Amino acid sequence: VNARATISKRGVPLTNALISISKSGDILVALKSNIAKVWTKMKERTLQDIVTYYDGRDSNQILALQHAIITNANLDLNQP
Repeated sequence: VNARATISKRGVPLTNALISISKSGDILVALKSNIAKVWTKMKERTLQDIVTYYDGRDSNQILALQHAIITNANLDLNQP
């Protein structure tokens, strides 16, 4: 997962994921496994961001907190 802070034109955080598949084995199984790993890592990071922003009580981080909450909801709606 690319940890860069990339946002869309609307300000929604974006994450790029690079997935590689070994030549042996079933491609579909490998993809499903990688997708689950990426989703889990994104979910963990997003929940940690929410905790950090909320506990910080920094008014300058309200937009970042809102984005993290939206990202978390999108992850919940798009589980692998």
